[in-house]
Amino acid sequence: MTIPVLRKLKSWWRRQRAARRALPQARLWAGGIALVSHDDVLVKRDLLPICAAIRELQPGFPCGAATVGEFTAVMKRHPNYAPRMVVNQHSMNGVCAGPWLTFSGSSMPKSGELAVMDRAGLPVPRWQLLAPGDKVDEANFGPYVVVKPDKGLRGACVRVCKTRQVKSDPIFVTFSQKASAPLVQAYIHTGPRAVSHRVGVLFGRTIYRWKLTAREIPGRELPADGDFRSQSGVTVVSSGKGSVFTDVLEPDVVELAERAAAALPDVPLLGVDIVRRQSDGQLFIIELNSCGYCFHLTSDLGQKIQSSMGLDFMAQYGGYPYVAAQYLRHYHNLFPADRPAG
Repeated sequence: MTIPVLRKLKSWWRRQRAARRALPQARLWAGGIALVSHDDVLVKRDLLPICAAIRELQPGFPCGAATVGEFTAVMKRHPNYAPRMVVNQHSMNGVCAGPWLTFSGSSMPKSGELAVMDRAGLPVPRWQLLAPGDKVDEANFGPYVVVKPDKGLRGACVRVCKTRQVKSDPIFVTFSQKASAPLVQAYIHTGPRAVSHRVGVLFGRTIYRWKLTAREIPGRELPADGDFRSQSGVTVVSSGKGSVFTDVLEPDVVELAERAAAALPDVPLLGVDIVRRQSDGQLFIIELNSCGYCFHLTSDLGQKIQSSMGLDFMAQYGGYPYVAAQYLRHYHNLFPADRPAG
C-alpha cells in the first residue's frame, strides 16, 4: 500500500473507533442534550458529572457527553441518535451540522464584547479600539487611560499610559505569542488597591463568584484623581501576584452579571468581570470572557484559587446539581412541550 492510502485507512480507523466509543453516550443523549468538549479531560471531569446530575434531577432525561471528535463521528454514522441541543462551553469548531440547536463559547475579542454591551445599554467604561494611526482624545478619556490588547488573557500586557502618549502599534502578547490591536479604556478608580469581581454565569444564572483585591504595597496606592505621574508603573490589575480572593456576595454585582448574559444568549458560560467606582458606587463591566474557559468550579485555576484561599465555589450555589438545573431550565424554555408535568 502507498503512504496516502495508509494514512486514509488510519484516519478511517480512528473515526470508527471514536464512533464506537461514543455510541453508548449517543444513546443517552438522543432527543435531549449533548455536552461536548475538545478536551477529553473536561468530558470526564465536568461533563459526565453534569449529565449524571441532570438525570438525577429528571430521571430518564436524555443527556450524554463526548469529545467533539466522538460526537461528530457517531452522528455521521447514527443520525437517528441526534440530540435536540448541543452545548460546548468553548467552541463548535469540528462539530458536524445537524438538526440541533447549538450553544458555545465565542471567539470575539474584547472590543466585540464591549460593542455588544453598548448596544444592550449595559454600563461599560468609555473605550476605543485603535487602528494604525489612530489617536486618543484626552478630552474624552482624561490624562491617563488603561491600555490592553484586544485579544488577551489573564491581565497580560494591561498598563496605564498617558493619553497623549498612547501608541496605536499592535501589542505583542507573550502568552499567546500573537500581536493584537490596542484597546483603550477609561480608568475606573476602585480604591487605593485595584478591586474587581468575577461572576461565573451559566445560561443567565450565577454558578460561582469571587472578589479580587490586589496586594497592598505601601506607598504604591492607586491615585483617586487618576493622576499617575507620581505612581509610574503601578498596576491597575487586581489579579497580579499576591492578590487576595474572597467570597463576598454583593447582590447588585450578581444582578448586573446576569443581565449581561442576556446580551449573548447563544453563549452558555460567561466569566463576567465587574468593577465598582469608589467615588459613587457605580458598577462597570470590564469583560465577559465569552470564550468559555471559565468553568472555575473545577478548572485548574479554580482549584488553585480555592485551595490557596480556603474557598469552596461548589458550596456557593450548589455545585453540579445547580449547574444541571440550569441546563434543564434552558432546555425546557426552548422545548416547553418536553417539560415534565407538575
